[in-house]
Amino acid sequence: MLALSLRIPFAALILAWALPAHAGKKVPPPEFVPPTTNLHLRAAFDTDPSVYLGRFLPDDATTPDESAARKTACSQYVSVRQVGGGGVEYDEVFESSSAAAMGLGIPKTEITLGGKSGQSASLRAKYTLTTKMVADISDPVAFASCCRQSPTECTGRFVGEFIEGTGSIWAAKSSSAEGSVLKALQAVGFEVEARNGVSWSRSRSFPQPVYFAFRVTDVPQVDCKALVNNPPKSDKGWYFGAVSEPLPSEKIARDAAMSGAREQAVKYLGEAIATGSVSTTAIGGNAGAATARFQDEQFVRRAAEGIARFVKDELSCVEQSPSVDGPRYTVRTLAYMPATALDEAARAALGN
Repeated sequence: MLALSLRIPFAALILAWALPAHAGKKVPPPEFVPPTTNLHLRAAFDTDPSVYLGRFLPDDATTPDESAARKTACSQYVSVRQVGGGGVEYDEVFESSSAAAMGLGIPKTEITLGGKSGQSASLRAKYTLTTKMVADISDPVAFASCCRQSPTECTGRFVGEFIEGTGSIWAAKSSSAEGSVLKALQAVGFEVEARNGVSWSRSRSFPQPVYFAFRVTDVPQVDCKALVNNPPKSDKGWYFGAVSEPLPSEKIARDAAMSGAREQAVKYLGEAIATGSVSTTAIGGNAGAATARFQDEQFVRRAAEGIARFVKDELSCVEQSPSVDGPRYTVRTLAYMPATALDEAARAALGN
């Protein structure tokens, strides 16, 4: 008999101990507490997770794990910004991957917290928020262009935020919070408390500030029209937006839009020469004479062809509209000229 009793599962022993308190009674299900949306436990806590920020997560991962995220060439467009947390206190149910829970030595049970959704949430955090580390995309066009040109370098989401704080992680031990269950858990060494009809045990504490959780950010969708109408700023170059007239083919419309963007780039070069941003060597030493040439519209159109290799299409969108002569195409284009090409582009525009 003794050998048989030793093989009884631990959970069954706890249940047997707690059973007399409600034997024969119909116990209502615990209150449903869904996991906080888009808040995930990290696989390891530390004080600087910035290396993971901007890494892409697999689209098919049910529960994200930042340690499985992948850094790609497009991650370079994600920068780090820190935001103070203000010492706000939170008590939240977490989503966690099994790997993250196991890595921290936290038993991740699958206790359904009632409700029609049937969601399962077995971890909870009580913490004081100290800092948030946030991913910023300073140049959304370059980021979108990178993902468009190299689809394998991007998924639909990336690690976008880390949460730093002090507090503790609690694991769900029973879907009952009756006193007898709490006493049974305490009797075998668990530090427990009841919340929302569930018995929770403290699994890990972090009295010093650490980054213990993260959020996932969807890859932003670029608004072509808005960006063409209001080109973004970049510290690495310049964007120029242009719109074609409705034209009989998409190719003609694309060429017209790019010509318009390059003409804008030529005019910018004229301004750069006038303000001394272009070296005198590139313009032949006479800034006044060079600047005057940019006032001629015919010169601007010719120069636009000369700088074509420096001004490239980064983003474009096409609209088709009906007409009595057949469909017409309007193209919006956002072109880019890198700052490193400024002198050479000015030289090419002037034909030097």
